[in-house]
Amino acid sequence: MTEGFDAGYAMPPLIVIIVGVALVAVVVAFAPPARSRSLFVGVLASLILWGLAVLGMRLSGEPRTALAWNRWTPVAIYLMFLFFYLFAREYTRARGERRFLVACYTVLAFAILAAPMGFLVKDLRVEPYGYAPVPGVLAIPLGAVGLVVFSAAIRTLVHRYRVTTSDEERTRLLYLIAAACFPFVGALLDIASNLPPVGIWANLVFCATCSIALLEYRLLDIPQVARRTLTYLVLGVMVALPYVLTLLVL
Repeated sequence: MTEGFDAGYAMPPLIVIIVGVALVAVVVAFAPPARSRSLFVGVLASLILWGLAVLGMRLSGEPRTALAWNRWTPVAIYLMFLFFYLFAREYTRARGERRFLVACYTVLAFAILAAPMGFLVKDLRVEPYGYAPVPGVLAIPLGAVGLVVFSAAIRTLVHRYRVTTSDEERTRLLYLIAAACFPFVGALLDIASNLPPVGIWANLVFCATCSIALLEYRLLDIPQVARRTLTYLVLGVMVALPYVLTLLVL
């Protein structure tokens, strides 16, 4: 555990992980089998991996261990962006460029290979708020590609919003577009600024917005009983979280 560890330091990624797992459980259990369901689970699973990488770094007592965790954060971020693009394309029934997809998968393969070698995160430095990554030589190129992929996803959703005549679908699309903007801006700030980490907070907003879309606007056609289950799960997480954090501190 990091020296001078504060429970609040671990709270954001821990909430992301628990709420993400709850969302995955509800979607897998209640959403009708479809490729869009699988891709949405991929988005949430990538979000959970992002949270795990950040949580592992923040709970590590040794800088070397923290660095090993944090080196996988860029891969998780890119994977989330890629899954969200695939989900947006499937959900809107849009056609995708085959060459673009091949390029996306190729970049993912290179990112997985580059992460443990320090080409994405070279080192960690200690800031007043905790650990901060020192970018490797491929961090900026991977971040730029990830933002291009995520922009393509948002553009696909916006195009569908403009052409659909269903008010219910337009509302769902608005929530998806709004949800997507937060990780996009968070990742951009984390890449381009020296501010305390914003991306993990943006992921919290993403989870909350997706929860609203699932609960209130029947995203993925989840039935009412499942929406109630998700509500109780999220509320249970919020009640139990202070006790979990107390155990971590002790």
